[in-house]
Amino acid sequence: MITHFLAIEVGIAPEERAEVSALKREGALLARYILRSRTIAPAALERYAAGCTRLFRDPAAEEGLAANEFVHRHPWALPFLDAAAALFHPHALLRKKLLLMLSILETMPEHAPTFAPRPRARVHLLGLLLLWVLTSVFKVSAGVVLYPFAERPSPGRRRDDT
Repeated sequence: MITHFLAIEVGIAPEERAEVSALKREGALLARYILRSRTIAPAALERYAAGCTRLFRDPAAEEGLAANEFVHRHPWALPFLDAAAALFHPHALLRKKLLLMLSILETMPEHAPTFAPRPRARVHLLGLLLLWVLTSVFKVSAGVVLYPFAERPSPGRRRDDT
């Protein structure tokens, strides 16, 4: 009751507040994946929620909603689904949301050191490159197996429900 009153006073419907809160939680999940860190600037989550509200209102975006919901239920699957989607579904909703969060984080001074190049020896760079290739192959392989399960509608929701 109090939250309803506060929402009316501010001019935001309670449903919109719940949606913004869910988008901020989603943004935190994606930012933790991108940064590999728990510390995320609150402004990044605000920008992510605003960006999603503006960019992903199209009903055609519902197409990738099942994979997005799968990631909410199983956050451990995000790296694998991201890798598989990057190769086989580059325009998936999950990829679009990851790219939105990535672009927000790259522009924030608090997170700039994460994206700035660091001087490293060539041997170190070659070792990192080899490690990235091996982990990418593993992630894509696991993602290819997981993706069909992620694309199925969540329990209690049929494809024709909107």
